[in-house]
Amino acid sequence: MKRFKILFHLVTFITFSSCNDPNRELIEPETLIQDASLNAISFSSNEDLEMTLSRIQSMTDQELDIWEKENSFVSYRSVVNQANNEWHNLKSTQELNSFLYNYRDVLTLKDSLLTPHIDIKIYQSIVNREGIYKTYGYINKIIGDYIVTGKIDLYNKLCTIKHIDGEKDIHNLEKQGLKVFKYINSDNNTSARTNGSCSTQISAEYFYNQTNCRNDRKLMLYGRSYVFASPAGDFYQSRAQFKMVPVLRRGTFCNWDGYSTLMAYKNVSFTISGWGLENGVEVLKPYFVEIPDYTGTLDEYTIVKDIEYGDKINARARTTAYAFTSFHAEGTSRGIDNNWVVLDCQ
Repeated sequence: MKRFKILFHLVTFITFSSCNDPNRELIEPETLIQDASLNAISFSSNEDLEMTLSRIQSMTDQELDIWEKENSFVSYRSVVNQANNEWHNLKSTQELNSFLYNYRDVLTLKDSLLTPHIDIKIYQSIVNREGIYKTYGYINKIIGDYIVTGKIDLYNKLCTIKHIDGEKDIHNLEKQGLKVFKYINSDNNTSARTNGSCSTQISAEYFYNQTNCRNDRKLMLYGRSYVFASPAGDFYQSRAQFKMVPVLRRGTFCNWDGYSTLMAYKNVSFTISGWGLENGVEVLKPYFVEIPDYTGTLDEYTIVKDIEYGDKINARARTTAYAFTSFHAEGTSRGIDNNWVVLDCQ
């Protein structure tokens, strides 16, 4: 428990009325139900936030579970894990429909695979089910590709926001005293893509088809770029995430479900644009990043490598995640009979 001692004192928790009960639709501030509590993690400074994010990157799921329990906090990550545990035990269509309805605020079903709305590990670990965390006088909420930030007294206004659709919505929110930052690009538009294959999010998989249903296995590789912004909006930092996810088919509906297996990766590297400082001047320039080869010795549910690149810059102008200009990764697992998945874009 010693390794967590420094981290524990960095964060406190705050309770508000819940602004997003998953069992009801959008409601106006004056009709918010006040009988549910919102347990949101709170940071006292930028330094506290950055130190916590740095530690989270190297913590296992088991260590994160201990951290949450010690602080009486339930993260978005834990809710997703709970959903995954329930997923393969569903026995009827009624149970399936009820499950998808109850978790519709957290995840969606794509190609028979549960997909969280928030897929960046460090954000999954610090936000609650509603996508909210608190930072030295600000409330921050992840909504789609955006993080919306407001002073504490704008909390109810922030609660009513369910989606953001373009510059008009952003302008209207900013007129109401909220700050809006696009931290990922998931729309695959021209700003999120550099050529026919590279974009801000890329993926590849190997399908090991054994039975055409139960016990079929896949290993999926993902690359994703994003930007971390300070809640006060005074700096940006470019980041990227490489992730490996093994899944198998099981249960009544033969849906894809995560499982634990031995994994390894090699030859992981990418090039991408990002902001840097040259003689004190902020410039956009290319970066080359390599991740050392890895061979696991214990079964793992996922592997996530989160990389910070470039320099921290002042946020005088709106920016967002840049598309990879090249990406290469090779991954394997025991579950796919040690065949290799190749993720590549040029």
